[in-house]
Amino acid sequence: KKAFAFAVPFETAPIVTAVAISTVPGTVVEVTVASVTNIGVDVWVRRTNTTATQVMVIVIGKIQADQ
Repeated sequence: KKAFAFAVPFETAPIVTAVAISTVPGTVVEVTVASVTNIGVDVWVRRTNTTATQVMVIVIGKIQADQ
């Protein structure tokens, strides 16, 4: 699990999706986002091995007006 804080807070919890980028196809079993709030998100990756994995995250929402 990796917790990420958004650089700018959102008015409400945004829509978040994530995808893994791996150099070894077929070894990423799951990528999940959890605990989404207006200030951050947790991203989980499950693999069949220990190869380093990049994760791309897309966040869609309205940022707080005073930011």
